[in-house]
Amino acid sequence: MEQPEKRKHRRRYQSLFWPMILIGVGTAWFLVNIGVFTAANIAVALQLWPLLLIVIGIDILFGRKSPSRGATIGLAFVGLMLAIMYIGPSIGLGASAERKQTLYDVPRDGAEVLNLNIEAGMDSVTINPLIDSNNLIEADLWHFGELELDLDVYDTTKSVTIGEQDVLFNFGFDLGDEENSGWAINLNPAAQLALDFEGGVGQIEMNLEDFNLTDLDLDMGIGSLNIKLPVPQQSYTVDISGGIGEAKVDIPEDTAVQVIASTGIGNTDLPSYLIQVDGEDGFIGEDGTWQTEGFDQAENTITLNFDGGIGSLIVE
Repeated sequence: MEQPEKRKHRRRYQSLFWPMILIGVGTAWFLVNIGVFTAANIAVALQLWPLLLIVIGIDILFGRKSPSRGATIGLAFVGLMLAIMYIGPSIGLGASAERKQTLYDVPRDGAEVLNLNIEAGMDSVTINPLIDSNNLIEADLWHFGELELDLDVYDTTKSVTIGEQDVLFNFGFDLGDEENSGWAINLNPAAQLALDFEGGVGQIEMNLEDFNLTDLDLDMGIGSLNIKLPVPQQSYTVDISGGIGEAKVDIPEDTAVQVIASTGIGNTDLPSYLIQVDGEDGFIGEDGTWQTEGFDQAENTITLNFDGGIGSLIVE
């Protein structure tokens, strides 16, 4: 009869250490979104991440005996890390890796279709139309890790991959140089474009209004998104998923549009001409379907699927 009684009084793990860590991570992401923290501050955290292992050990030894003690350990660590992340770039932390520049051109050579796969690193990315050039792609890429640049040609289709590899294994970055940074990718609008984009850390700017877009699949990563879509020459779908940051989508006027959105932690800001046909506001975020009048009968349409993480969807 004594053993059940002993089990009944067995002490459970009571530390509030991990909730404090989650609050700290959320705070850091929020500071990235509002522009207080940049990639340089994130680089400092990557450089000092082994400190987390030390603090986990301290919590195991002392924090589990008392919820308040675990909360104190977690809160102290979060405060220390946020402070170091803030002042780190100014005292030389995160400055051990060398930034490199790569200029990458792909000649058009009669290509009619471009399938482009971009795997971004820890920099902003801008995509614009290429003007007065016989090239299919002209890119100016600043990077820390090694670049993956692949080209496959089949008939009049060129498939190109631009990606940055092994970025997270460089635990120090000198990201303070605003001039020598970012990916500037210019594309020839004469070719049909299918774009698969995987975001990293940084702002994404896409001016696609002059392109014959056939498909866009975009994973935001961490950072804001601003994108201008083209008038559809045939129906196309835009899939935007995940990420931490605001997504702003500029849709051309007088276009048949359907928006299917699940905002996660955030909300939607949609123009009045989009009529809600399904869904309702949830406790957190919004889920629903909105479309222009006559969407189902239109010949060329845009379908925007938004599966958000932390951030809002704005359609203009």
